[in-house]
Amino acid sequence: MRLTPYRRVLALPGVRPLMVLALLARIPITAIGVTMTLHVAQDLHRGWGAAGLVGAALTVGTALGGPLNGRFVDRRGLRPMLVVTTVAEAVFWTAAPSLSYPALLVGAFVAGVFSLPVFSVIRQSIAALVPVEHRRQAYALDSMSVELSFMAGPPLAVALMSALSGRVAMWSIGAALILAGAALFIANPPVHETAADPGSPAAPPVRRRDWLTPASSPSAPPPRPRPSCWPAPIWASSPCCATRTRSAWSAPCWPRGACTR
Repeated sequence: MRLTPYRRVLALPGVRPLMVLALLARIPITAIGVTMTLHVAQDLHRGWGAAGLVGAALTVGTALGGPLNGRFVDRRGLRPMLVVTTVAEAVFWTAAPSLSYPALLVGAFVAGVFSLPVFSVIRQSIAALVPVEHRRQAYALDSMSVELSFMAGPPLAVALMSALSGRVAMWSIGAALILAGAALFIANPPVHETAADPGSPAAPPVRRRDWLTPASSPSAPPPRPRPSCWPAPIWASSPCCATRTRSAWSAPCWPRGACTR
């Protein structure tokens, strides 16, 4: 395995501290699932099904809050969003150990909506800091960082729950999330790619109906028809060559070997 491409990525300005920050900031997030599950099942004596409902409420809230946070960043910037989500995390994790199960269920959903979006912020920052030709290596390093965080977070949560208490574990997660939000606020990593030419006009926004369609360049020439050979049916003695055009398929039967790719 050649490490030179990864060294080049880490040598880019701002990438190395971003990777370190990503590794540390994701550890408390990876510890949330097992901490909430053990708290509901053991401290509240509600069982594993009730613990799963709390985890589901947190997940659904996170799914709904992600696009809202992205919209917030686009309109107001990264730092205002970090302030709102960090304060919300601090309030929830301070009160969570004392909440009853119904209140914890509702609170988990609200906390999910206003959760600190460390994963998405880091990915956006990588796209803004790393040139296109190096992004594959950058995202590979980020994926390894995610795996390391998941290796550290759950064991630490179980150790705190077992050695101390669920209250201490939840307060520790809250404190770590506050530190992560403060570190991101201070670092203020870029989340938008800087244009090569400052005087060039900004790219128009992508329409919602085009979100799931492949990108195409308006200056690119139209695709040329490509002949492709299809296998012949069992009753035919020669392959059937089909040429795909923008309007329809035409399939003339030619002698064997006449069709080229």
